[in-house]
Amino acid sequence: MGRTNDTAIPNTWHGISLDNGINYAEIGNGTATGRNIISGNGQLGVYIDQPTDVTIKGNYFGTNVAGLANRDNGWGSLFFRDGFNVVIGDSTQLGRNVMAGTCDVYNEGLITFHSMDSTRIFGNFIGVGADGETPLYVKRGIYVEYSNSRVSIGGHRPMERNVIANAEEDGIKLFRADSVIIQGNYIGVDSTGTIARGNAENGIFIADESSNTRIFENIIANNGQSAIRVSSAEADSNTFVENYIYDNSGPGIFIDAGSQQNIAAPQLSYVDLSEILHGEAAPAAVINVYADFGAQARYFVGTTTAAATGDWSLPLN
Repeated sequence: MGRTNDTAIPNTWHGISLDNGINYAEIGNGTATGRNIISGNGQLGVYIDQPTDVTIKGNYFGTNVAGLANRDNGWGSLFFRDGFNVVIGDSTQLGRNVMAGTCDVYNEGLITFHSMDSTRIFGNFIGVGADGETPLYVKRGIYVEYSNSRVSIGGHRPMERNVIANAEEDGIKLFRADSVIIQGNYIGVDSTGTIARGNAENGIFIADESSNTRIFENIIANNGQSAIRVSSAEADSNTFVENYIYDNSGPGIFIDAGSQQNIAAPQLSYVDLSEILHGEAAPAAVINVYADFGAQARYFVGTTTAAATGDWSLPLN
């Protein structure tokens, strides 16, 4: 990008390419003067092979200088392969990365993690502008593949949440990934959590042997299909608790036949005169009960555990 205007001055390939085991690199430093605008390149914004201890914060990827309009990199913003201890973003306003654009050929997501460990992405705007509201085009948000453990997306504190919005496909997709944590993000809304900025397909798509995923404390709303979809016979032990799921076009949580050991969903049978819910589920299953319309889950009611017979009950407080 030009320094004083929005004219793209592209590199033919990547904006930044670090190969063959880069250690202790920093791209951006979380200040306005340290911000990089990495946009308009022919392939990736940043490609890093075998990274260790890499920090990326405070940059604009695939946007104009103001961070309010698309200036796509041709293949996506970030691609990481075969590394660990990468941190993208931080919990300050200036440390936030703003990301937008397409992904193609080389990159399955705007941000792709391939065989990464001990990696964290938090506090970023993906698919909204630097103001947290302006919609920006994204093909697919975050894509995690063949990663074995400790990839974390978001966090418990408000400034650790990622906003993941406006994707043409899924907000987040996992492919043969294990033990990914997705916590505290706004998926399908703007940074205030009040304006619809849905992804066209699923908020989160768990596919092809992805297991042991923990998804909790997120808002997942306004998506064109489901908030969370699990679609693989080998996908198992994925947990979804205390998320706020609403106004999605499909079911809030959709589990394809054969996924999650093909365990049947809990059933609500009746409410007695003492306002106690009663139902049936798999023996010893943990039941999280929500209230909403249309197979959504906006309001968390409570948690209980099924007996050995499969019967469960939960008082309404």
